[in-house]
Amino acid sequence: MMEKAKGEATGPRTLQPAKEPDPKAPLPLLPEIAAVLEKELKRPGDVTTILEESDQFSVFRLIEASGETWKVDAARFPKLDFDTWFSRVRDEAADVDRQERKPPARPAGGAPLR
Repeated sequence: MMEKAKGEATGPRTLQPAKEPDPKAPLPLLPEIAAVLEKELKRPGDVTTILEESDQFSVFRLIEASGETWKVDAARFPKLDFDTWFSRVRDEAADVDRQERKPPARPAGGAPLR
């Protein structure tokens, strides 16, 4: 087996960096998502409900359909894990709280309002 591997090896190889995916290439869809698209998208311009996947939320709009091929626009939003989401919400709430606690501005040259 080792001899076979040595025979197939042609020497050192250079790894090439991964190419950027073609934005016009077809996207793989889960069968469940494909079933929803088939059910909800009947005419160009139709939009799906918000679809929840394990790692993202998606919405699709039908551009055109011909036979087995569909052209759609897709808006995909990655899900955040709870800790990341909660940290952002907590920080935003703290910012709002700090802004609400600022004392009101005094009129120029005047006494504080009562």
